[in-house]
Amino acid sequence: MNDKVSIIIPVYNCERYLNQCLNSVLNQTYKNIEVIIVNDGSTDNGLDIINKFIKKNTKWKLINQKNKGLSTSRNNGFEASTGNYAFFLDSDDEIPNNAIDKLMKSAKENKSDIVIGNMINYNSKGKYQNYTSKYIKSNNQIDYKKFPKLFSFIHAAGKLYKRDIIKNVKFIENVKHEDNYFNLTLYLKNVKISMITDDVYYHRIRENGDKSITQSLDINSYKDLIINYDKVIEESIYSSLFVFISIKKIRNYIINFIKKENVGEAIDILHNFSVKLIIKSKDSKILKLIEKFYMICTIAMIKIIVTFRIRRK
Repeated sequence: MNDKVSIIIPVYNCERYLNQCLNSVLNQTYKNIEVIIVNDGSTDNGLDIINKFIKKNTKWKLINQKNKGLSTSRNNGFEASTGNYAFFLDSDDEIPNNAIDKLMKSAKENKSDIVIGNMINYNSKGKYQNYTSKYIKSNNQIDYKKFPKLFSFIHAAGKLYKRDIIKNVKFIENVKHEDNYFNLTLYLKNVKISMITDDVYYHRIRENGDKSITQSLDINSYKDLIINYDKVIEESIYSSLFVFISIKKIRNYIINFIKKENVGEAIDILHNFSVKLIIKSKDSKILKLIEKFYMICTIAMIKIIVTFRIRRK
């Protein structure tokens, strides 16, 4: 018999999109699926929609909890699951009918611990390619040293995880960017990762004032991002490549999302984080000097870019 896959769906006030999400799960061609829905204290009519699906599907389970956030919902959903593999789905998104089939086929053929598929963004105007399609190479076994672009695939969505490799890794609770700690920790371990070119996830871009958490980024969410990275560097062994990638990612966050009145504070946070990151790197003194120089250049670059951006406004 095929291995069981647990699809874990946290739900909070998504009644507008919930039927589409749950129907996309119901219509999967892969049949050995259990569905764990975590109702995170919703105050809309989402629970009524969930109960209609639960009554018709014996392999679907419902967890009701007070509002505790996405991380807690995912953690509790996984704890209640029994599948050999796990797949996380947000309640405003959808998956193609053959998504789990495609992911499981790769997991078995490549003996993979994680399978990454292509994610498609969509809005009311239609579907369009997400950045993942630029980098995905079909059925390649990868790791971050050979394929640094792996760190672009940081979302928990669109990935199939073998239960054994995530059972001791939890999403950090009460922070944004919780996917970062979760996936970076896994990528830095000796796990087998493969990629497929198939579309396996439809990510909704909300419009008209109905933005999701990930569409609302500011200095506080930046601090949460640092919390995720701090926990990674406290627990993991990594090389200079990880240092360079991490500083670059955080630099880009400042450039793209931090308002001008918060730039100084954001740079100070980056500087303190970078020093800690470099100190804990396992590489030689010469490489650490190069890393320090790179960090100094990065901060200088941020100041130049932000200054130019402000003047243009």
